[in-house]
Amino acid sequence: KLAQRFRRVAVVHCVSAWGALCDVMDEVGGCPRGLVLHAYGGSPDMVSRLARYGAWFSLKMPLALDAKAMARIRAVPINRLLLESDATFDEFRSIVDTRTMLADALAPIASLLDLLPDQLAALATANALRCFRIGE
Repeated sequence: KLAQRFRRVAVVHCVSAWGALCDVMDEVGGCPRGLVLHAYGGSPDMVSRLARYGAWFSLKMPLALDAKAMARIRAVPINRLLLESDATFDEFRSIVDTRTMLADALAPIASLLDLLPDQLAALATANALRCFRIGE
């Protein structure tokens, strides 16, 4: 409701409550400016239902590309895909360079989507600009 009230994109971190999230979206009438699903971890089957609410599917980097993750990535509409980095701490409690994390993750995900890393980077950048209405 806050996202509706302030005309903002809602950013949601949902863990194992995808059906409940959809129920809430039905109840409040969705988010007119869209819904970013931070570190999307839902099933491939849930993607189409969430996309109806204008969802953007943000993948946390680095990402372990197991069979479930690969199926999830393939299910996401390419024009709704976002890449993110949650800065993590290394063993010495210093922040890891997130630029490296994203760059390292581009190649395997791009390959999975039959894209070149530069194409995926450009696509994810364009999606983020559209999602957050940067430059409007």
